[in-house]
Amino acid sequence: MKLFIGLDVSLAKTAVCVVSEHGKIVKEAEVGSDPAALTQFALEQQCEIAMIGMEAGPLSQWLHRGLTEAGPGSGSDGNPASEGCSESHADQDRPARC
Repeated sequence: MKLFIGLDVSLAKTAVCVVSEHGKIVKEAEVGSDPAALTQFALEQQCEIAMIGMEAGPLSQWLHRGLTEAGPGSGSDGNPASEGCSESHADQDRPARC
């Protein structure tokens, strides 16, 4: 299953929402706003990363460069797909980032 990751970036933390190719929210988290932390989070996902998207802002170019150099979601060397990757249903009170 392919995953799509959305990033809502702020200076200290980034809100992350992982959505399956079927539109189901798989995971929500807060990660440090630096390329290494976001790359680590992306590489920990058990399915192929199809795309990582983020809003434009002061950290966007730095984060984009770091994520692109690391490879997750680049399409050329994302994580191998895992047949066992499950989808969970999100609470109705989920944050707006998803």
